[in-house]
Amino acid sequence: MLMAYDEQQQIFLPYEYSREVLQRYRLQMKFYCPQCQQPVQLKIGQYNIPHFAHIATNSCVQLFADASDKRA
Repeated sequence: MLMAYDEQQQIFLPYEYSREVLQRYRLQMKFYCPQCQQPVQLKIGQYNIPHFAHIATNSCVQLFADASDKRA
């Protein structure tokens, strides 16, 4: 997902920050899914756009994209 809530329940958009700043924020802040409010992790890859992902032990029942969705 491309956005999450921070600890103050403010929308956090990673594309507004440099990768260096995001790496610092990833260590200092906690982020939450906008739909299920469960913790998510900030992913900052070398080639992908920064984004959030649910922690493997969590399962969001309000998925943003359903794997069974067959839109072309």
